[in-house]
Amino acid sequence: MRLSVRTADRTLRATQWIIILCTVWVGVQTVFLKERLPQPRLVNAGVMVTPTRQTDAAVRDLDKLAGLWKRDLRQTLIEPKPKPKPAPKPPPPPKPPRLPKLLATFVERGSAWGLFVDERGGHRVKRAGATIDGVEIESIGRGSARLRKGNRTFEIGVPVRK
Repeated sequence: MRLSVRTADRTLRATQWIIILCTVWVGVQTVFLKERLPQPRLVNAGVMVTPTRQTDAAVRDLDKLAGLWKRDLRQTLIEPKPKPKPAPKPPPPPKPPRLPKLLATFVERGSAWGLFVDERGGHRVKRAGATIDGVEIESIGRGSARLRKGNRTFEIGVPVRK
């Protein structure tokens, strides 16, 4: 259904008039309603008011909430439990030093030799008592070697093929 511009304009103007009349009516009713309502009476400060059971219960309930009224309203109502302090972490174990890898051993009547791979990836043949990459070779046995770096001793072996 199409409305003409003339019909739409009349409808809009009628709606505006209804809104204006409703606003005026509410304003007038408010003024007259105020005149008809009973005005609150002031009580003399010297007059005693007798408490009732309802007022006593209400006062007790309000006393329970007095602590909340004194608080800052931006604070949370329930205090969070303090988080337990984490246990101190033990110091990490010292990292083992980089040791040369043992590829093979050659053991003959009074001499023992080992084929080692150094830090740079080069192959070196060393005998017991020699040093490689700052590590002293204490002894070489069948398929294993004992190395010493500082005051620590390490036992390395030839990798087993699967």
